[in-house]
Amino acid sequence: MAMLSLSSSSEVPTVTIKQPTFAGYQLDYLDAPQRFTAVEASTKSGKSFSRRFRLFKSAHTPVEVGDEYWWVGPTLDQARTIGFEPLARLVATLPGYQVNRVPMRIVTPAGGVLRFHTGENPDHLYGPSNVREIVGDEFTRMRLDCWQVFRSLVTATKGRIDLIGNYTGEDSAWHVWIKKMIGDPDFAYFKITAMQAVEAGIMDGEEVESARRSMTPSQFAALYMCEGVADPSMLVDYAAIMDLWTNEHVVATGTKCITADIARYGHDSTVVGLWDGYRLTKVTRLERSGMDECVSLIRGIATAEGVPMSRVIVDDDGVGGGVVDHLKCTPFNGGSSAVLVEGNREQYANLRSQCYFRLAQIINARGMMIATPEHRDLMERELFLIRRGDDRGGKLAMIPKDEVKVRLGRSPDFSDMLMMRMYLDLTGQPAFIESVNAAAERTQAYIRRQRPKPPSERMPYSGR
Repeated sequence: MAMLSLSSSSEVPTVTIKQPTFAGYQLDYLDAPQRFTAVEASTKSGKSFSRRFRLFKSAHTPVEVGDEYWWVGPTLDQARTIGFEPLARLVATLPGYQVNRVPMRIVTPAGGVLRFHTGENPDHLYGPSNVREIVGDEFTRMRLDCWQVFRSLVTATKGRIDLIGNYTGEDSAWHVWIKKMIGDPDFAYFKITAMQAVEAGIMDGEEVESARRSMTPSQFAALYMCEGVADPSMLVDYAAIMDLWTNEHVVATGTKCITADIARYGHDSTVVGLWDGYRLTKVTRLERSGMDECVSLIRGIATAEGVPMSRVIVDDDGVGGGVVDHLKCTPFNGGSSAVLVEGNREQYANLRSQCYFRLAQIINARGMMIATPEHRDLMERELFLIRRGDDRGGKLAMIPKDEVKVRLGRSPDFSDMLMMRMYLDLTGQPAFIESVNAAAERTQAYIRRQRPKPPSERMPYSGR
C-alpha cells in the first residue's frame, strides 16, 4: 500500500502511496464528490479495505499538522482488528511514523493523525474540532445516535463522513435514515451485491453459492444480495410504522385513557400518553422527574380530559409504584404472567411480551394512529426494535429490555408507553368501566332520593 523514500533536501521522509486496483463500484463511492456517503454492501465485497486505504491516504495530506482522521467501529475490538492493526503492521518498520496502541493512534510523517474509536457510547466521541474525515465501519450495527455525533465533529472543518456496512434490511433504523437522506445534495448512497463483487473478481462465485445453500433464503438475501429484511425477529413492518402518523381512518371513540412509563434511572424519561380510543392524541415527556412531578402531571391530564383513574395505566416498577399508590390508578407489571383471554392463558413468557405482540399486530393492521408529531423520531427508533426473542419453554417472548437499551442507547420509554395501551383491552377494562359507571349512577340516584327537598317542593301539611 505504501512505499517510503527519503527526500534529498530534508531528513523528513517522503511517502509515496501506490493505490491498489479497485473495482468500478469501489471507485464510485471512493471518488464521490459528496461530503457524506453511505455504502450498504454484501459481506466481503471490499468495502472496509477500500475505505481504510482512502483514510490512510488522506492522513498524509492534512490541511494543518495535527488534523485528525477517524476510523470508528461498532466495538473497540472491531476498530482494532479491522482498522488499526492492518495499518499499524504496514508502517511498523517505516521511519517517520508514530504508532501508539493505547489509545490507538498513528501519526503520519506529514502530521496527520489517524485515530481509532468505538461507537458503543456515542457521547464519548464529542470534543475535537479538527476532525477532517470519519469512516464509520459496520455502521448498520451502531446506534443511530452516532450520526449526530459524527456530523458535529466535522462541522468546524466541513469534513467528510463515509459510512460502510452490511445491509440489514429495509426496516432497519439506518436504512430508514438513508431513505430520508436521499435527495440531499451533500449525500450519496450506494448498494453493492455479492454478484457485483463476483463480476469484479473480488469474491468467488462458488463461495457465494455455498453460502446460499447453507443459509435461509432471508439470511442470504440480506447478507449477500442486499434485499429483504435481515432480521426475521422484527415484529413491525417499516411501512406500518410510517403509516402510524397518517392512519386517519382510526377515529376517536370518546373513550379516553392514559398510559405512563415512569423514569427509573438517570437516563430514562417519564413518558405519558393520552389516548382517545386507539388514537394517541398527546405525548408528554419529562426528563429526570420525581414522583411528585409525575403524579401532578398525570392527575392534571386526567382531570382536564375526564379520564377516570381506572383507565390510567402506570408501570408498577420502581418510582412507578409510588405513582400508582398516590393516584390509586391501574398498575402494570410487565414481568407478571400473561393474562387470561376468553378463559385461556395465551402462550407468552410474560405480560410485557403479550402486550408487545398485540401492539405489533394492531400496528401492522393499521389499527392505531399517532395524532401528534411530537417525538416522532424517538418513537420510530424504538418501534424498529420491537423484536421477538428466544422462546422460553415454548412461550413467545420479546428480546430482553436490557438488550433493547444497549441497541438504543436508552430505555424504550415511548414504545413501553404504547405497549401498555394493550393492557386495557386484555383485562376487559371497557366492560369494567361500564359497570363502575353504572354503579356510580345508581349511587348518585340514591343520594338524590335521600336529599331533603326544599320547602316549595314539599307536600302541604294537612294538620292530621
